[in-house]
Parts: sequence; structure tokens; C-alpha cells
Amino acid sequence: MSVVDENLDLPIPDGERALAARYSGGFQTRIILTFGAFAGARIAVFALSTTGAIPLWLGLVLLPVFAFVPPTRRLLPAGIRRSLASDSRNRQAGLSQLRLWFLSTAALIAAFAVGLGWPALMLWYLPARIQVLALIVRFAWFPHHPAVPVGRYVDTRVAVFPGSRLVIRGHDHHAVHHLFPRIPHYRLREFWQEAATELVGKGVRAEGRATGSTAPITW
Repeated sequence: MSVVDENLDLPIPDGERALAARYSGGFQTRIILTFGAFAGARIAVFALSTTGAIPLWLGLVLLPVFAFVPPTRRLLPAGIRRSLASDSRNRQAGLSQLRLWFLSTAALIAAFAVGLGWPALMLWYLPARIQVLALIVRFAWFPHHPAVPVGRYVDTRVAVFPGSRLVIRGHDHHAVHHLFPRIPHYRLREFWQEAATELVGKGVRAEGRATGSTAPITW
């Protein structure tokens, strides 16, 4: 017997489901603490930069470092998640992004008009865009590249390089996240070490220094 993956509408083999259950569920204390620490660090950097304790350029460098996006989307009901996924591909979503760009640019121009332009540019406008670029590279491009095959086991990959656990924040094992989104990011590697042989046999790409790797990382 198997259940249906609510994210992919595909049956999950019982063996995979049982193994994933050991690494998911429960209150994610580590995620809450990490979010609090990063939020506190960002507030401190902003305060130090605006008071002149550290230069604005250093604030620009530090703020994107402390960007943190908790996996709250998975807590939404499946129907809402499917709606969001659909909306992200339609024209309306594109228009919303365009409106956001116009509004943020107008806000930056207004900040310069009232004498707050440089702090706004260095501590809000540029960090926000650097963070978006970093998110695209870490969670969209790198885990899915070259994004040619389509299927439960081949949509993404496990690709490990020295320091990738810190740089990619656990999503160097992104294939596990796709298969079992309820496993927290800091347990993806642990799950993979146990399931690598089976999942590689089913077509999951393992590259670089990943357990069960069959090829170098495709860049």
C-alpha cells in the first residue's frame, strides 16, 4: 500500500514513507532559534549602520548574509499550495512583481528626496536584491541545474562540494526536499546518507562529494 504525495500527486512507496517519517515531524526548535538569531543579527546590523557605528558598505555586505527564509509554505493546506504554484506561473504574478519593482523604486527615489537615500540604498534596496539573487542561485538554479528531466526522482539533485552545507543551507541535498518536503533542511543530509543507495537506484542524481555520487557536479 502507498499514499499520495500531496505536492506531486504521485504515490509514495511505503518504504520511503516510513524512512522519511523518522526524520520529519515534531516542533522545529532549531528553525525557530535560527530565525530568531538571524532576525536579531539583521536588526543589530541595521542599527549599527544607521547610527554610524559601522560603515554603510559593511551593512550592505552583512545584511544579505543574515537572510533567512523559514519553510513556512509547507505548513499551508495542500490546496492553497497548489494555487500558489499555479499563480506563480501566470501573467498576474508577473504583473505583481512589476508593480512591486515600481513601488520599491519609487520608495527609493522618495528616500533620496528627503535625504535618506544612501541608508535606504545600502541597507534596504541593494541587500534585498542581493538576497533575491542568492535565493535564486541557491534554491532554484543550483539544485535543479540543468533542469532537463522531469519526474519524481529526476527533477532535482544531490550535489555536494566543500562548504556546500553552509552555503546552500542544507539544500545541496535538495532532491530529498522535493521528495519529502516535511523533512527539515538540517536533516536532509542525514536522511540521504541512509537512503542514497535506494534513491540513486531509482534515478536521483548524486554528484560531487555526495554519498553515492556517480558523477562530478554539473555546473
